[in-house]
Amino acid sequence: MDENRDRPSGSIDLSRRAQYFTELMKLLVESGGSLPRKQVFDALTKRLDLTPYELERNKTGGLRWTTHLQFYFIGFRKAGFLTREKGTWSITDAGRAALEKFEPLGLMEEVHRHYTEWEASRSLEVDEGDEGEEEEDTAESDTESKPRVWLIGTGRGGTEWTRFRDGGFVEVGFARGVDARPFGAIDRMTREQVRARMLEVTGEANPYNDVLCAWQFAHEVRPGDLVIAKSGRGRVLGHGQVVGGYEYRPDDSYGHRRAVKWIQTGDVQLPSEYRLPTKTLTNIAKYDGFADVLMGRSTPAAHRTLETVMSSATARAEFLSKHPYRDPSSTAAVLVRPSPTSTVTFDEIDEEAFVPRAELEEMLAALTTKLALVLQGAP
Repeated sequence: MDENRDRPSGSIDLSRRAQYFTELMKLLVESGGSLPRKQVFDALTKRLDLTPYELERNKTGGLRWTTHLQFYFIGFRKAGFLTREKGTWSITDAGRAALEKFEPLGLMEEVHRHYTEWEASRSLEVDEGDEGEEEEDTAESDTESKPRVWLIGTGRGGTEWTRFRDGGFVEVGFARGVDARPFGAIDRMTREQVRARMLEVTGEANPYNDVLCAWQFAHEVRPGDLVIAKSGRGRVLGHGQVVGGYEYRPDDSYGHRRAVKWIQTGDVQLPSEYRLPTKTLTNIAKYDGFADVLMGRSTPAAHRTLETVMSSATARAEFLSKHPYRDPSSTAAVLVRPSPTSTVTFDEIDEEAFVPRAELEEMLAALTTKLALVLQGAP
């Protein structure tokens, strides 16, 4: 653990969090797969050679290092590597395999990849469950007043970007090979017809993402929406506003087009730990911080999103200040949390609470990082 002595004593960065979870997973493996939460913390305290800064208590009363561990545990759970139930933490078979396969930083990157895909897919699962209700879905979307924000691919390696940028449009396509027949006008199809045609065109057993992409591009994207052009999982090439309806162009290489007025263009390389969804078309309107980061907007939501991969506020501000799409009018929105008018100690809360202290610590940790807490789901 001597390398920890060279790490700044007043920070918990990505590499340090990687050490937390590597040791946690090793501990669970050595313990037969599961341990009560308190035993996890006690054992890791001895294994991690914690600094005085990590052992300080934050404003919620929890230790800094345990707060980080509990918050980033969410990503490992979404990746299927760790589970947490009734105060017991466990490692899964997938977690054991990942521990053997990846170095600590590679493990964090793999977790972030899984988490990003899960986050992007949450809004898409509802669409898949609405099969047979295309008319109702379309009518409802037409009444929405808030513009959507769409992340769109530009071909493998961004090969179509120059054409999109210079022509003032975006396109999607599904035909495979030079002899493929034209797909057909998607705006004249039901979703079931789109699915049937997609099976013919792609030959895939379950082309779910392609079906969803086709349906959304023709029926849900609308003038006034924002589009963000991407290449691969780490580059943003530009963003603009949709200014035209769906066009079917059977003679074009892609065939399905919407006119776009590009607002900003330029190659933005995201932080190495930050990964974009692999899907061609993704609605990211509900993730305002995610969209703000991609468009260079220095907002509180953008900073909270970047906190998942950049623990330093200085590093986050520097990244956004050098962003080629930076909106000067948004620089005043850099994250500044107001000081509370009064303070309450953790012990005072604990005395009045009706839940165990361990559970209360988790709830307060969630409020500190996510600024929201779900106490109970739907009945």
